Amino acid sequence: MNDPSVLNIGIASAVVMLILKEVFAFILKIVDARKTNGSKEGAVPPAMQAGIKDMERDFLAPIKRMTAELHAWHDVNDRDGVKIWYVRPSLAEAIRDLSLNISTQTDVLKEMLRLQHKTIEKLED
Repeated sequence: MNDPSVLNIGIASAVVMLILKEVFAFILKIVDARKTNGSKEGAVPPAMQAGIKDMERDFLAPIKRMTAELHAWHDVNDRDGVKIWYVRPSLAEAIRDLSLNISTQTDVLKEMLRLQHKTIEKLED
């Protein structure tokens, strides 16, 4: 699942969810205001209110859950505090390989230095 479009879909879903949340909140405020004022003119019928609640449950709740999951996936840090999804596995592998090569070169240089000291000792004798 290395497809970058998944992230774009997640972000779009979050934006849609926020917009729909605000729209439904606005509608519910109007409905509640009309209920408290006792206004029958333009009042939302109970069937429509139930429909709004059903839409919240069927559409907004899953989007909210998926957005929370997406946040949880992206909110994971490594031991250095860096978000894991910022570091590509290929970069981490390249750094490990580079570290191994540096270690190998260091070992070779130590052996060369040891041999050089040994040669100098023999020449001095």
